[in-house]
Amino acid sequence: MDRSSISSRVSKKHVFGVVLGTLITGTINSLIFKEQDRVHNKDNKAFFHPIVQTFLMFLAEMLALFVFFCSMKFSINFKNDYVIKREEARRVGVIIKTSPLLPLLPSLIDLFGSTFQFISIFSMDPSLYVMLRGGVPITTAIFSVLFLENKLYAHHNVGLISVALGVGLVGFVELSQEGQGSSKALKGLLFGLGSLVTTGIQYVVEERVLSKYFFHPLRLVGFEGLWGILLGAGAVAIAHFIPCSATSEFCNNGTFENLGNAVSFIFGDVHLLLLIIIALINSSFFNFFGISITKHVSPLTRTTISVLVTCLVWVYSMIWLGHKFYILQLVGFAFIVLGNLIYQEIIEIPGLNNNTRKNQERRALFNESLAIEDDDD
Repeated sequence: MDRSSISSRVSKKHVFGVVLGTLITGTINSLIFKEQDRVHNKDNKAFFHPIVQTFLMFLAEMLALFVFFCSMKFSINFKNDYVIKREEARRVGVIIKTSPLLPLLPSLIDLFGSTFQFISIFSMDPSLYVMLRGGVPITTAIFSVLFLENKLYAHHNVGLISVALGVGLVGFVELSQEGQGSSKALKGLLFGLGSLVTTGIQYVVEERVLSKYFFHPLRLVGFEGLWGILLGAGAVAIAHFIPCSATSEFCNNGTFENLGNAVSFIFGDVHLLLLIIIALINSSFFNFFGISITKHVSPLTRTTISVLVTCLVWVYSMIWLGHKFYILQLVGFAFIVLGNLIYQEIIEIPGLNNNTRKNQERRALFNESLAIEDDDD
């Protein structure tokens, strides 16, 4: 019995709830931070504090640790379920005794990735940003091969090529939009692509941790948040001494980050404060749902959900933000969706489906039946 057999014991209702929760909270996540960026102060300066936003995101994650310990203390059902899953994991060789230091590496990766994401969100339309996020399977697959020794077959490669073409078209649309500052658009794209790399690494590291060690999703998210707060505080302090042009919209009083400016901005605008509170609550649920998917299904399932998130954000951008519709966006999005469906083996290409999971399992059963017949002889 292996990790997949543990995952198969999870009820379909639980998996559906986790997937639906990820879809809802993921959509809100993609929009709430853009709404924060659209708030301006009395000097007409937009709210640009990516590291502070990352720090607040880690604060939301740390709340999961509080929820975990409260649930263990006051909920008998939660504690019993935890003990049962721990014993199941022990029987299949998963390490039960874990160190709080294990989530440190995912937190460090997340610090860079989330900061890149917030800069990218600030610099571009949210619908284009989430389309770029559809490229996460590319980096996830690359690092899965390098560090988890997973094997890619022909249909995987075709799917990834389709995703890459779609991401390329989306990037082209962003750079060629009329009236869009090329410098700002280019920065948004570069940081968006950087976030793809860090997210792919983070997903693979989390999968490695969860496959080798027994970590309840709430406990893992909570410790990632705890380490993230410490790392984020250090990052804010360092960024406070990074100089930049005072006239740049990516600058805060002459430095890249300014905690005092961020605090006065947040508590000086009720609308912004409300958006941040909503973001804190939503991020807490989003990270729990996301890590649960990694534990019970696979990290790549997160990327499939992002397709639906993209559709919702796209509609929101056109209706609420007034962004134009570009046909190349639709073409690029179609390539991204098609690539994801091929990679996930929802769509099978004749001649390239020999090594899909379904056909591999069919051949394994056939070989097993032959072995049984030989034993009978």
